[in-house]
Amino acid sequence: MELKNQGTWQMAVISPDAERALGSDFLARLRTADLYLPLRTIVDEGWVMEDGANLLAALRDAYFGDRKRSATVGHYESAVNGRGIPDDDINASGPDRVCQLMRRGVAFAWAALYAAKSSERKPLLMSRISMEPTLFDSNVVTGYVTIFSSDFADALGVGPLHEKRGVQILLESSDCPHPLPG
Repeated sequence: MELKNQGTWQMAVISPDAERALGSDFLARLRTADLYLPLRTIVDEGWVMEDGANLLAALRDAYFGDRKRSATVGHYESAVNGRGIPDDDINASGPDRVCQLMRRGVAFAWAALYAAKSSERKPLLMSRISMEPTLFDSNVVTGYVTIFSSDFADALGVGPLHEKRGVQILLESSDCPHPLPG
């Protein structure tokens, strides 16, 4: 289920493919232990505002793209705050890999959005966590997390997930009112 109010998402949205792969209680089962330590470090460095964009400070410091090439603030946020989910230590394949990657990606997004909400970032931020086959082997999947201002969801092509295929979850900072449980 998803709600939309004047271009802003109002609740977590799980695509049908994600619900089939992960279960309907996936978000409720997330724990602090799912937050991979290098990603926790990124969250701990906090958020900064640059040229109207909400950016994770550690990712901004590691970004070498040209701000002028981004058409909107939302595109800039997506470029800086968008990353692959680290997976070098995940040896699982198939459904187990999907689950491990999504737990890691969603836990990171949750922690980052909670930190943004705690710092009262405006506008609300949202994250798209997704899973796609790799370029060289369609049997191997990799995951992505992108965080951006919810005001830019429509401009970035983030639409209703019931119309899209693939394992995807959308979270908004308002969906993350507390830290992940221990």
